[in-house]
Amino acid sequence: TPPPPAAPLCTAAVPATQADLTKRKLDVTVSCNKVGTASIRGHVTVSASSKLAGVAAKHKQAKAKRYSVGLTRIAIPAGRPTAVKATLPAKTTRAIEAALKRHVKVSASLTVTVTDSSGNHSVAIASVARLRAPKKTKHTH
Repeated sequence: TPPPPAAPLCTAAVPATQADLTKRKLDVTVSCNKVGTASIRGHVTVSASSKLAGVAAKHKQAKAKRYSVGLTRIAIPAGRPTAVKATLPAKTTRAIEAALKRHVKVSASLTVTVTDSSGNHSVAIASVARLRAPKKTKHTH
C-alpha cells in the first residue's frame, strides 16, 4: 500500500501595521505548499493601561483583556502567499481602537489551520507583539 499523502506545510504572518482595523479586519498572510482550506481564529490582547497599572497593582486589578477574532475560512492556493482578512467582532475593534488612541500595547495571536483535500491538517501560529494603526498622512492645503 502506498504511504498516506503528506500534510501540507504552511506559514502565516501578521503585519504589525494594520490598515483595516476600522473596517473590522485583521490582515494575515498565509502560504502553503498544497491547495487547501484555511481556518483562522485567535485572540487580541489589550494590555492594562500604564497609568492604571501602577494604581491597580496595589489592588491587584490591573489585567490585560483578551478579545476573540472571529473564525474566517478561505481557500488557499498552492505555492503563493495569500492575503486574508480575518474578521474582528465589533467589540474587539472598539477595544483595539480605544487602546491605540491611549497608546496602550495591543498584541495578536492567530492560529491558522490548513486542511488539504485528503483531510490532512497543518497548523501555523502567527503573532505580533504590538499592533499599530497606519500613520496618518498630513494634508497640505
